[in-house]
Amino acid sequence: MRKRLAAMAGFFLTLATLVARPAAGQVIYRENDPALLRDCQHSERYAADTPDPPAQIAASLQGNGKVLAFRLCRDMENNIHYLLRAPRPRRDGICRFVETEIFPGRDGDVVEVDVLDDPAMADTAFALPGWTKRMPAAWRKRDYSRPDQTYAAAMPDGAPCPPGDDRRYIPVRANTATLKAFFAAWRAAAAIPQDFDRVFAAVPSRNPYDAKPYDDPAGVLAEARRYVFDGHLPVDTVRCSETAAGEDELCSAYLNTLDIRFDVNASGEATFVSFGFLSIT
Repeated sequence: MRKRLAAMAGFFLTLATLVARPAAGQVIYRENDPALLRDCQHSERYAADTPDPPAQIAASLQGNGKVLAFRLCRDMENNIHYLLRAPRPRRDGICRFVETEIFPGRDGDVVEVDVLDDPAMADTAFALPGWTKRMPAAWRKRDYSRPDQTYAAAMPDGAPCPPGDDRRYIPVRANTATLKAFFAAWRAAAAIPQDFDRVFAAVPSRNPYDAKPYDDPAGVLAEARRYVFDGHLPVDTVRCSETAAGEDELCSAYLNTLDIRFDVNASGEATFVSFGFLSIT
């Protein structure tokens, strides 16, 4: 277990060292850093029923496009990025969409959109006019890229999937079985403060970067409880690394800076491995 925790710490440490952060928490960017184009200082979300979308967005959410959504990101240099959200099939109560960056195009430009990523189902691709996947030349020279991002929301049985502008969707890097197991365990553990204390009192609190136990585990548990119940912070990200066989491992769920590590066993049940706070000293 000690070796496993150490490996987990090394994996997640890389997430924190991508940019330097001073004590005040402000991100420091290098000159012409591509992260200036990737990081959003403000985002707006639009689906077919969202009031007053920009004209090009409104046109794209008509007809076949009514199942789509957009997120508009204003980057650190005040450029607008257009992130198209295309839904994927619902499986085991997990709703998903994939977010892909596209760019305003010229006359005749189209982007092919497929709202179902399942080869067993009928082809549902259609052309979205007025858009292109060609980024501005100046951004390409700065080695800018934005990988596609999957978002997911866990919904109760019988509940429809929310539209793509719904804030219950969170960025994920995990398979459906992992997400289903985690959210079942989380709902049980975080229903009321007493359940939270009962579950997490038995879970080691460790620094996420070096896997060392905290000196004051009771204080860490109390702070985690405040995050969940006083701050009403939802789970905002679930990430796992992937084995060579394509299976999830080394999983974390994040609530702001609260990092909750978990495993999923062969029976499809999630168990909490450790928890701690992401901070840079």
